[in-house]
Amino acid sequence: MTTDAALEVATSANAAGFRYVRDPTIGVVSAIKRSCTPSSSSKAALARCTDLIGPVVRRVISALPGATLLMFAASPLWDEPNALARRRGLWGTKELRWLPADALRTQPLEISGQAGSRFAGVAEIDLERWLDAADFVRTNAASFLFVSTRGEIQSERARATFHAVFPSDSTLIDWGCVIDQIGTGADACIRVSGNFDDRDVAIDVFLASESFAKLELR
Repeated sequence: MTTDAALEVATSANAAGFRYVRDPTIGVVSAIKRSCTPSSSSKAALARCTDLIGPVVRRVISALPGATLLMFAASPLWDEPNALARRRGLWGTKELRWLPADALRTQPLEISGQAGSRFAGVAEIDLERWLDAADFVRTNAASFLFVSTRGEIQSERARATFHAVFPSDSTLIDWGCVIDQIGTGADACIRVSGNFDDRDVAIDVFLASESFAKLELR
């Protein structure tokens, strides 16, 4: 049995159970489709969530002068990338073929640490590609979406974001550190969850709770 997607709002994400959100003044708007069966399509459930929460994302962008929807992405870890991997970098992988050739993006950075090497970058996302972007970050744990009024697409920004969200050479994104970007490198951060073996599919939009009244979020 499946249920239709629902929109949930909390002015304090931490109080609502998002323990990795350290700042109690960060709120969250979530679109959740619960009790998806193994036979149901995760992407179909995600499409329902993107339809439901899409107007909220558009409202956030419209309320902030010069704001854009951006995506941070990092590749899986390599012990030592081969020549083909280096030629593809990040943007040449098949998982990102949906990204238009003319989309603004950084040159892919190769960043090395004790656990191996990754390619990382930031790209601007056209809202017409909202579902594709949400599906990509849903299935690629080293990526996320964010809204920012700092519209520059620069390699140094991608590098700084990488080191902020992979602290202390971590192999996994630290979502507490992602949310800490709100107010510095981001105005809102978006997490998409729910792979093929998960019961729920969700999109969580985190932003400062003081924005809720301005955006008429209840």
